[in-house]
Parts: sequence; structure tokens; C-alpha cells
Amino acid sequence: MDLEYSDDQTALRDSARDVLAAESPIRFVRGVAEGTADAGDLWRTLVELGWPALLVPEATGGLGLSYVEVAIVLEEMGRVLAPGPFLPTVTQLVPALLRMDDPVSRDRLLERVLEGSLTGAQVEGDVRAERSTEPAQGWVLNGTAHNVLCGAEVTHHLVHAEGVPDSLLLLVPAEAADVTSLDALDPTRSLAQVGYADAVVPAESALAIGTETVSAVLGEVESTAAFGLAAECLGTCEQMFEMTLQYAKEREQFDRPIGSFQAVKHKLADMLVACERANALVYFAALTLAEGDERKEMAVHMAKAAVGDCQRLVMKESLQIHGGIGYTWEHDLHLFMRRVKTSEALFGNSREHKRKVAELLSL
Repeated sequence: MDLEYSDDQTALRDSARDVLAAESPIRFVRGVAEGTADAGDLWRTLVELGWPALLVPEATGGLGLSYVEVAIVLEEMGRVLAPGPFLPTVTQLVPALLRMDDPVSRDRLLERVLEGSLTGAQVEGDVRAERSTEPAQGWVLNGTAHNVLCGAEVTHHLVHAEGVPDSLLLLVPAEAADVTSLDALDPTRSLAQVGYADAVVPAESALAIGTETVSAVLGEVESTAAFGLAAECLGTCEQMFEMTLQYAKEREQFDRPIGSFQAVKHKLADMLVACERANALVYFAALTLAEGDERKEMAVHMAKAAVGDCQRLVMKESLQIHGGIGYTWEHDLHLFMRRVKTSEALFGNSREHKRKVAELLSL
């Protein structure tokens, strides 16, 4: 288990940072938040770069990389508050497709992911299914799910509905659902309510998941999604720290930069320590996922908990050091604050993940 970046990973980080600085500047993110820019533009750029193919095997046309590279890219995306369906597609849809039993169908769907025509997010909620009375049709869905990440942006939803055998996972076209965008705290990240009212899902939408149960596969998908969100939130926290550090160097009071005051130095030091701790745990989780290490479940819980603690401290101290300017819409800080607060709530907050760590340790 190598805890240092390889030369290729360092190059990936540097190129990702350069590309995202050019393709997702803060004015673009503000445009998405205010409804004057389209997040789909960034998604098309990421497809051209091949980033959705990070986990896809080379034999299928992908890059054949690991969760370490996924963490590197997501960390850089978090730094610029990149919008769009990349996170759920790479951490939910692709891992689920990779567990399919039929290699022909699996490769066909993965090729669509690589082309950018297939994106997806997991739907969790009270959704029920019944067999359709028409032979050519598969299932009829009813029910509702809340807070689906990028639910209004993705082309398909991963649904495990009550009444469907535990060997099948439904890949439901988004147009089959009543999708309502939610007025979320973070306007740069879409959340949606997904409802089904006698929605007909064709039989070919059912994905066979080998010898494993869908419940087990979705448990792992939830874990990779929590890991991905932790990696992205880490990048946002690091960027907030760097913004605050720069502001402390430039803002003067009593003819001195405020960063020279002892109290501010302590705050900045605490922020840095929290970011470094979260960084170590996120990349340890990435390595355990990449190597199939038996500690991966524990590592993901610890990473998400650490990032949750980190964002809480970094947000508080960033706002404190920025002072009154940090409260304004014109300053960029509030966009970062909104992102980290929603990231903390999604896929389990730090308290929930700490409880799971305690359960695994039989405490």
C-alpha cells in the first residue's frame, strides 16, 4: 500500500487542477447557481477528457485506474465547486454496472457512460414494483424518493424497488419519473425528488447482478458514494483554507496583516491540521477500496466522519477570519460554505459515520 503519489498520479492531479481552473472558474459556478450557465457544458468537457472512464477496465475502452485516481479528480473538483453529474455517475452508476452478471450488456452500458450519453444516480426511498401485465413490459413502479443527488440532471436512476427479486437492479430512464428539483442550500449542486406513478419500466432495464444480492451491491455503492463525497468535500475545505490564509495575509488592521495576530495564527493552524487529518483518512480509504482491503468499510466511515469534522471547523473559522465581507453574496466564500454543509448531510453526517465505526469496533 503506497501512501505517496506516483508520477502518473501527480501528473493527473496537476492536469486536473489546470483543466478545472479553466473550465470551471468561479464565474461559471456562479452562473450555474444563478441559472445563467449550464452545468452540462462542463460534463461534456469531462467526457472528452475521459474522466468518466476512470474505473472502467481498459478492455472496455476505459482508463482502468483505481479509487485513488477517483479521489484525486474529485478533490480537485471540490476545490472549484464543479457542478454536474460526475460524482454520482462515477461513484454510484459505474460501480453498480461493473457488478453486472452479463458482460455483453455491461460493456454496452459502460460504453454509453464513456460516450457521455448515460449518467446515473442511486434512488433510495419507498418505491414498489409489480410485474407488468404486458409481456413486452417488465415492471410498473410507484413511490417516491427524496434528495437524489443530481436526480434532475442524470439520464437514468438506479432503483432497487420492493417487489423486484434481489438479483435484479432497475436502471430506469429519468423520463419515466416525475422529477422535481429541490430548493437546496447549495445552488451549485442539484438535489431532486423522484416520484413514480404507475411508471412502466421495460424488461431490459433490469440488470442482473451475478451471484451477489442487490442489497449487498447497493451497500457497497453507498460506501463508494460516501467516499467520493468525502474526497470532493476535502478539496472544498482545502480551498476554503487557502482562500482564508490569503485573505489573512492581505487584510490589514492597525497597520498590520491580520494573519500576524496570534489568535488568527491559531485558527489557521487548526484549519490546516483538520485538512491534513481528513486528507490522510480520505486517501487511506481510497487505497483500501482500490486494493479490496478488508478494512475498506471502516476506512470509508472514518474518512466521511473526519471530513465532516473538518468542514465544520474550516467553515466556522473561515467566516470568522473573513469577518463582515464573508457574509455577502458578492464574496465567493458563501458558495463554498453552502457546498460543505450539504456535503456533510448527504450519505450520512459525521455523527452517523462515527456511530458506524463504533459498531464495527463493538463499542
